[in-house]
Amino acid sequence: MLSRHLNAIEAEVVQAGLTGFAVPDVPLEIAGQMTELAEQRHAHQQAAAEAAALLTVVEQQRQMLTLVGKPATKGASASASPARRPARPAMHAGHVAQKPASTRRPR
Repeated sequence: MLSRHLNAIEAEVVQAGLTGFAVPDVPLEIAGQMTELAEQRHAHQQAAAEAAALLTVVEQQRQMLTLVGKPATKGASASASPARRPARPAMHAGHVAQKPASTRRPR
């Protein structure tokens, strides 16, 4: 019964991400594992926060493109997409392809 309570306390400490504290009679191996779990949890939370921020940026960009009138995805509107350049010719052995001329208009 006591071990269940200790396990519950350990799990709560790991979830809280507490470090730098001493729990009496906890073997060093278990203390190291608890620290490692707390660090992994922190890294996971940080990655999740970064992913959420990136999703917000993507959604804002989609909304801006919608306001400007451009399709947000490649398949959104086939008629609105610009004409594609022809594919580059296949390279043969010993042949060095030249970089195609820029299609940008001068400013």
